[in-house]
Parts: sequence; C-alpha cells; structure tokens
Amino acid sequence: MRSITDLIDRFARRGDPLADRARAMIERRADVRARQLHTTKGYILRDLNWAALTPVLRALLTPEARCLDCGCPFVDATGITIDHLEPPRYFQDWAREHARNIAFVCRSCNAMKQRKTLAIWLEERAPTIGNTWEQLPLDLVPELSPVERAELSRARADLTGPKTGRFGPPGGWVGSSRNDVG
Repeated sequence: MRSITDLIDRFARRGDPLADRARAMIERRADVRARQLHTTKGYILRDLNWAALTPVLRALLTPEARCLDCGCPFVDATGITIDHLEPPRYFQDWAREHARNIAFVCRSCNAMKQRKTLAIWLEERAPTIGNTWEQLPLDLVPELSPVERAELSRARADLTGPKTGRFGPPGGWVGSSRNDVG
C-alpha cells in the first residue's frame, strides 16, 4: 500500500522536470547524513521528515530562486547547501536533525554561520545587513492586524534597552554583568 506522501509526491511530479531531481538530491543528502549518524536513510527521510523538504528544494532549483539568508541567486544546484538553524548539540541529536530545523542556503552563508545558533549568527550579521529586528518598519509585514502591530511595538519597546538600543530588557539581563546580549 502506498503512503499518502508518495501519492502526493507522484501527483506533484506530473509535468515537473525538477521533481525527480529534487527528490534524488534529498535522498542523496539523507544517505550521506544517515551514514554520518550511523542510522538508515529511511529513518532520516521518513522519521525526521526530510522527504518533506523535496518541494522546498524543487522551488530552489528554479532560475529565480535565491538564498534565504543573503538573497543572492543560486548559481547551480551544487551551490544549495543544507544548514541546521540550530546546530546539533551532540552526536545523534535527533531533534536538531529534524526537517523543521533545516534550511537551504548558499555555500557562503553556510560557511559563515558554521556551528553558530541562528540567533547569534543573525546578531553578528545585523550590522552587515543594516537592520536588526527592532529597526525593521512594521509596515513591511502587511499580514499583521492593527492589534498585533501595536503588541509588537510594545514588545519591541520593552525589549530594547534605553541606553544601548540593543536587544535585552532595560537595565540588562538578570544575573549578567553586561547590559547587552551580543
């Protein structure tokens, strides 16, 4: 008996030349990761849900696809790398090997991030991209309702220190000798 994901994937592939290529790439990368973690490819694809990454990779194989971190276009399929948003803490850290902790980025972004957590990497990168989350205008997120917009404004005001202008509660973190996180 075929699973529902197989049927959905087969239906999605009709007329799509990139479908089989994306699936093959995910299976190859899952095989490599399975060997590194001393487990089976089936466990990575099925239980850690890497098979669900196929449509995402399929979209990134199109000519208009861009890196989710820097916005640069991908030169070819070999330039698309798998990045863990939060790096594994220890060998066989299955929670951090799950598909919801995986993103596809370009080689340079993956090399710059290395084993840093997403929060630390974004904080380091904020000066280079010119914005931190506190500085982004709220009108860039049109799906926010006026109430959500007001709540986000209040949250930003509460989390932005009055002197440093950096992320953190006014007066610094409890038990910390510094007034900023970074």
